[in-house]
Amino acid sequence: MNFGKNLQILRKMSGMTQEELAEKTNVSRQTISKWELGSILPEIEKLFELGEMFHCTIDELLKGNFDYSHQLYSDIKIVSVAPFKYIKLCGC
Repeated sequence: MNFGKNLQILRKMSGMTQEELAEKTNVSRQTISKWELGSILPEIEKLFELGEMFHCTIDELLKGNFDYSHQLYSDIKIVSVAPFKYIKLCGC
């Protein structure tokens, strides 16, 4: 597994588009695409940023084996909940 594929899997598992990840990392969508295709690698500062964002180390990002069949990630489910109302207690 390589960085580009790992980034793509983590981004999709987080429910982000390339555009959304680009906004969060202050790069263009085309840059995210190039990272995912393996054309270029991000600067070290961006690797730290991505690691924090996806809760993994730089080593895991670069060389890890993130895939949907991995036990750690296979248990992740995205669930939608119906809208609800709540009451906020003001500091009384």
